[in-house]
Amino acid sequence: MKNLIERIETLVEASLKTGQAVDSSKAIKSLRPGDKVTINGKPSTIFSVDSFGASLLHVPKGKKRYVVIDYRYAILGKDETSPETVIIFKGSGPAPKGAKLK
Repeated sequence: MKNLIERIETLVEASLKTGQAVDSSKAIKSLRPGDKVTINGKPSTIFSVDSFGASLLHVPKGKKRYVVIDYRYAILGKDETSPETVIIFKGSGPAPKGAKLK
């Protein structure tokens, strides 16, 4: 029961709004397969998030292969410097099907 309550609290705290920058590890880990985002201005669909390897797999719009990026480049630094990779949440959607590794 305790684990369920902690999971619900985490989901409520980490819920993303459309147009919101995804610039913290907590926000990136809250992304789910099918979420629509822009990565450096290019539309993509999230395939999976691997918190152990700090990787984000996404399928660029119009492509059938997924791309792996290191999501640590999208996290704001302690001194609030802008990240190298900018991820903006655009909404939820169905998970991509039939995508293959590039």
